[in-house]
Amino acid sequence: MCISKNFIISIAFLFFSAPTLVLGNNYSQKCNELAGSPWEPGNEGHGLEEIRKTENIEAAIAACRDAIKLQQNSPTINFRLGRALYQAKRFTEAIPFMELSAKSGYAPGQFLLGLAILEGQGVTKDAAKAVNWFRRAAKQGYAPAQTGLGVMYQNGSGVEQDVSEALNWYRKAAEQGYAWAQTNVGWMYQTGVGVGQDLSEAMDWYCKAAEQDYVNAQYNLGVMYDNGQGVSQDYAEAAGWYRKAAEQGNADAQSNLGMMYERGLGVPKNIAEAERWYRKADEQGHLPAGKALKALTESKMSLEEYLEIMEVTGEVMEELEQKGEALEKELDSLEKEGLAIKARIETSEASIEAYEASIGAYDALIRGDAYYLGEGVQQNYTEAMRWYRKAAEQGNADAKYRLGVMYHDGKGVSQDNAEAAGWFRKAAEQGNAITQNNLGLMYRSGLGVSQDHAEAVGWFRKAAEQGNASAQYNLGLMYDNGRGVSEDDAEAAGWFRKAAEQGNASAQYNLGFMYDNGLGVSQDDAEAAGWYRKAAEQGVASAQHNLRLMYHNGRGVSQDDAEAAGWFRKAAEQGNSGAQYNLGLMYSNGQGVSQDYTEAAGWFRKAAEQGYVKAQYNLGVMYDNGQGVSHDDIKAAGWYREAAEQGNANAQYRLGEMYYDGEGVSQVYAEAVHWFRKAAEQGDADSQYSLGIMYYRGEGVSQNYAEAMRWFHKAADQGHAVSLYNLGMMYRQGKGTTQDREKGMGLIRKAAEAGDEEAKKLLARLKKDRKSSQSKQADIGVPDEYKPVMSDLNAGRPFQLNSTNLPFMAGIASALMKRCNVPESVADRLELGAFVKSGIDMATTGTDYSNPNLSEAWNSQISVNRKVAAGILAGQSMDCAVAGNITQEILKSVRSSEKGKDGGVGPFIESCTPVHSSVKCECLAKLGRAAYPDIHQRTYSRNLVAGIIQRNPLVGLQIAMACQIINY
Repeated sequence: MCISKNFIISIAFLFFSAPTLVLGNNYSQKCNELAGSPWEPGNEGHGLEEIRKTENIEAAIAACRDAIKLQQNSPTINFRLGRALYQAKRFTEAIPFMELSAKSGYAPGQFLLGLAILEGQGVTKDAAKAVNWFRRAAKQGYAPAQTGLGVMYQNGSGVEQDVSEALNWYRKAAEQGYAWAQTNVGWMYQTGVGVGQDLSEAMDWYCKAAEQDYVNAQYNLGVMYDNGQGVSQDYAEAAGWYRKAAEQGNADAQSNLGMMYERGLGVPKNIAEAERWYRKADEQGHLPAGKALKALTESKMSLEEYLEIMEVTGEVMEELEQKGEALEKELDSLEKEGLAIKARIETSEASIEAYEASIGAYDALIRGDAYYLGEGVQQNYTEAMRWYRKAAEQGNADAKYRLGVMYHDGKGVSQDNAEAAGWFRKAAEQGNAITQNNLGLMYRSGLGVSQDHAEAVGWFRKAAEQGNASAQYNLGLMYDNGRGVSEDDAEAAGWFRKAAEQGNASAQYNLGFMYDNGLGVSQDDAEAAGWYRKAAEQGVASAQHNLRLMYHNGRGVSQDDAEAAGWFRKAAEQGNSGAQYNLGLMYSNGQGVSQDYTEAAGWFRKAAEQGYVKAQYNLGVMYDNGQGVSHDDIKAAGWYREAAEQGNANAQYRLGEMYYDGEGVSQVYAEAVHWFRKAAEQGDADSQYSLGIMYYRGEGVSQNYAEAMRWFHKAADQGHAVSLYNLGMMYRQGKGTTQDREKGMGLIRKAAEAGDEEAKKLLARLKKDRKSSQSKQADIGVPDEYKPVMSDLNAGRPFQLNSTNLPFMAGIASALMKRCNVPESVADRLELGAFVKSGIDMATTGTDYSNPNLSEAWNSQISVNRKVAAGILAGQSMDCAVAGNITQEILKSVRSSEKGKDGGVGPFIESCTPVHSSVKCECLAKLGRAAYPDIHQRTYSRNLVAGIIQRNPLVGLQIAMACQIINY
């Protein structure tokens, strides 16, 4: 008996197997041990492939329910609980946990949810949505999802069929050691689907999977050894692999192993063992095994049956002997009659054959169509094939085309794209336009032939020139994309027009798009709208969507939101995600429809579930604000995450805020930083500001004022008011940068102009304090000679120090340092302290001690003392709120007096350093300022030092002691 032995490609979604029960003490650990998967990230070697026994499933559900009470937002726990409930076939209960895990970005949860959607378990069955979830998990490197996505591409389920893409995803998973994927890669190499046939490569991949005890790979290895494919034929090795697969319950392997025992191939012949394996396969509904079992059992005969037959036979033989002559005569008669019947049959068969041979090609084609369609006869694809072949053999091009279709679709024959392409070519070469277009499609996709865009263009052109609309459209696409020909928008538009004028909806849409964007034709809104409408009326969702935009914006048609909404609805109801999103916007804003947040949320959800990023963000906003749905921070965060992972800056910013505040997610500053950074790097000003705050406070990152300033700068450059204010304050305080109060005040003024309330309050307070200070100074009688410099000081304008105002300013600085504890910087305090000392030194002996007129010298000392005292009184009258600004302005003037005209070190230091060290020169200059306030602008000389000592003997003594300058 001939038993068929076929290869298996794994297309079932396997995600449970191999149980070993280990109970842990920790709830989470126990949940993992009972319901975790070894393919979870970081869980390698732990968890179970399958939860087989009912009691184990129930234990897993209980453990995971305990764990989730403590970790409600854990994607892993939600996945494991969903997984256990799914295995228990409690699908409706499983789905919410699977969704929570999937929408938090957890790859195993995304794959499991996709699987439920694919199988329609607990949710509406939807292959396209399943593909979406598989893809999300696959992009994270999750091997089961990569394999599942490969299966979808291979079968064209939920996505356009693409065997090359299928192999690409299978290989990614196979290289991670995933046995299911390794088996499928092996199958593709064995059959040459999506890759050049390579039996040795197929064997390698089957071996990798079989060594992991993967049943389908074990079976396929058995077939290869059985048939001698890629290896020398070896029945013993084949039987060994069949046994491994058979013991795991593979019905094909059980059937083939039974056949090997029946025939004694690779194992000793053993009918009982053959029957045992046939029976195991038959119990699983394996038809070939059932037939083999029936034939085997019918051929067996027990001893009792044999003896009974022998006894009956003896009696019959005795009777037959008595009737032998009569029987011989009867047999002779029957033989003659049989010969006559045979002759009549042969004559009839010859007549039938002659009749069928006389049927022309057209009639054969008609008969084939009748069997294909089941019109007037019972539908029978095999019979249709027979008649089509007769017509084809007589040269009928339509029959050849139909044979190509039958092979392409696998109707009446095994599906075979190479054979289909062969028949298409035969018909195409006879000028059949439909077949020429089909052959072009096969060359474009690489189905049954090597992919060749130039060859595809050639066949499309032949059909297009005969007026075939589909070919005209396809040729337009080739010019549009520059495949097989140079990209040429004008040529593309020309072919689209030919097809569009024949009513081809896709061509009408594309032609509308080209007029819309001025591609290959002059931009023309009215023309675009006209073609969009033709395609839209034929149900093309993209055309309906674009036509709505034109009505909404009044382009090419009169502006009409109601009309726009109508076209959006048509496209949305066909599943167009862009239309669903835009219809949601219209309901949200009340444009063309009555405002209805519930309706808006419903359309946003439909688009969001297809992965439309703007809809995901908007749905998050609606859950965030409780518009059209109940307020739900967890769901809001989930949808924000969906959009954020696709790069939506608004969603990234909002998700960062939720992590910062602990809304809908656990409060995790590092996660907040992560999402703020992603949005900030896209230029989102709010996120740049927030990231600056995190660096300023050291939340989620190490505190870093310079980095905080960098992000505040980026936001401030976009006019972000709060960032301008913060940046100004950091310049005023010298945090993360060199202190620059003038620049800081400039930024604060810009912040106020941009509307920042804190900046406005600060400026108002400073203005009030300045007026108050000026009023107090007037009250205490600031000498008139100092009022101009005080005006400059209060207004933040620069002023020049001289012998007249130095002691006055030193008095102010002394009072402010003592009362208000300014400046903040230690270095600034030391520098200002040295300046105050210069004023005190001037007050001690005056600036003209060497004057021989003692009265004038005395008056000079009194004058300096009065200046210092006046400064102290002025400083005591000032508000400490402005003290920091005042002392910084004084320091600026001090530093300015120490600079040359070009901003470098003054000539005194330059002329001093050839005589003394730079340290001594600077010491001499700082102390000598009490005698000569403009000393930095003077040239060093012995007479200058002598003059300091004569003018102020106390300073001369300090120079000798502090600066170690005696011999000058």
